[in-house]
Amino acid sequence: MDAPAQTLVENLFRTQKSELFNDESEEIDFCASYNVQDNEIFSINPFDDEMGLINAIERPDAVPVWDPDDISVHYFKALFTGEPASNGNPAEVLIQCFDRRQIINNEKSFFKMATQPGNRFSVSTRPGFSLSDRLTAILIGDKLVFKSFFMLRRFFNMEEYFNEATKEDLDNFIAKEIFHVESNEGFMTFADSAIKKKVSLIMSSGILNDQPIQNLIECAQKIGYQLGITNVDGADKITMPNSKKEVKQLLYFLDQGYFNSIITNELMLTNSKRPIRI
Repeated sequence: MDAPAQTLVENLFRTQKSELFNDESEEIDFCASYNVQDNEIFSINPFDDEMGLINAIERPDAVPVWDPDDISVHYFKALFTGEPASNGNPAEVLIQCFDRRQIINNEKSFFKMATQPGNRFSVSTRPGFSLSDRLTAILIGDKLVFKSFFMLRRFFNMEEYFNEATKEDLDNFIAKEIFHVESNEGFMTFADSAIKKKVSLIMSSGILNDQPIQNLIECAQKIGYQLGITNVDGADKITMPNSKKEVKQLLYFLDQGYFNSIITNELMLTNSKRPIRI
């Protein structure tokens, strides 16, 4: 990278860093059911830098030079730069998610050739790409800060921190004694990405183990949610609905996604929440 390009990259990433994370940012411990607001940012500390990004910033000479003949730009997942540790401050890695739309299509791109006479244009055979207009994450020592978990998963393995329910997880979920399920196959058919995420959140919360069914029935009555109950051999069980929409409504209830408006007493749905300690 020549000097003008190096200066452009440094200035661009420095500006994007201040836009993503600054003195006014409020760090929030990562919570999969919460959507951060404009002045908030997720934090995972400690974060396992299994890809060795900090090491690449500290020892750049040990990183092989990119050869487009060996690794196509089409395999790029992210771009990063940073600063090594200094004066007691930890190393920082500034990370941009890479999108294929950033690849410059040489087959349809024409460049004016400075070495050619007149206004002559030529097709370039060299690979090229553009930079994103925002950072995805910043790794500061052992701490990772970010806005979007979805974007982060495009280049980091985040299974340790949150993952959608697997088929085995779904089987275990509907096999719980608290449920009455008429059709396991029907539930599996409904299980899209949103349902898998909700099941994962409910299972990790432990609410089905901590709350007796009578408590759940009373909570549903208080907020006006119609919780289906089936009595099986004298025991009340939650009826698993037979429609995708109603399954999602039940999962929202179990994930504590419903509440009564204080002003209107109307049943409301929240799309973002996290525990708060006062």
